[in-house]
Amino acid sequence: MTQVSQQLTRRSALGAAVALSVTALSPQLVQAQTWPSKQISIVVSYPAGGDTDALGRVFAEKLSARIGQQVVVDNKPGASGTIGNAFVAKAPADGHTLLMTPSTISSALLVLKPGTGGAYDTVGYFAPVFHVGTQQLFLVVNSQTGIKDIKGLIAAAKDGKIKTYGSPGSGSPMHILGEMFNKAAGVKIQQVPYRGSAPAVTDLVGNHISFMYTTLGPVRQHIERGTLTNIGVADSVRSPFAPNVPTLEEQGVRGANLGA
Repeated sequence: MTQVSQQLTRRSALGAAVALSVTALSPQLVQAQTWPSKQISIVVSYPAGGDTDALGRVFAEKLSARIGQQVVVDNKPGASGTIGNAFVAKAPADGHTLLMTPSTISSALLVLKPGTGGAYDTVGYFAPVFHVGTQQLFLVVNSQTGIKDIKGLIAAAKDGKIKTYGSPGSGSPMHILGEMFNKAAGVKIQQVPYRGSAPAVTDLVGNHISFMYTTLGPVRQHIERGTLTNIGVADSVRSPFAPNVPTLEEQGVRGANLGA
């Protein structure tokens, strides 16, 4: 692999919506032991029920069947994923502790206060394995709000009826999108950071928060039941999974497109 290719691979893995990373292996360790020699853990630095957790469990099942060794998912949520990330960074560099992580692995460190969560060097402590993919982000409201579109959300925010939004943590793509939306729409809606998407969705369904920025997976069943309403996608094109939901640009909000 050329030096340019190596740089591109590292950049895409660390900046992706979800990447599978492993603490770097030294040549001496690789030569000294056969991998795998014991149970493998895939650490997910968010609670069960979110996209990252679901992907981690799929990979654990498939990897276990392929290599003939038990692979388990270990959820270590908190501090926008930095607690779980730091745990993996400090684990033995023998390839038996993996990390399934969104792009928050690098962005969270830029917004959290010093001493909050775990500390690690994103580039120096991890070796990217592969880039899983990216997802579109949506604005989803509790249906009891009566809000049907982005225009209604902006009006409610300016009238003081909507003051906060939920996110899976500071520094997450959802948090960044929230700030981009505030600027583009001329509103000031305060973030309420959660330990992951799952607890935020629980509060959204319970009407403890009025709306959140999210991927589709954690909220789809609630949208189908009518409990939640999907009012916009933060992308230049509509989602093939929700083709009836217009983009933010279609609804007059430009400069707030961001994927996860």
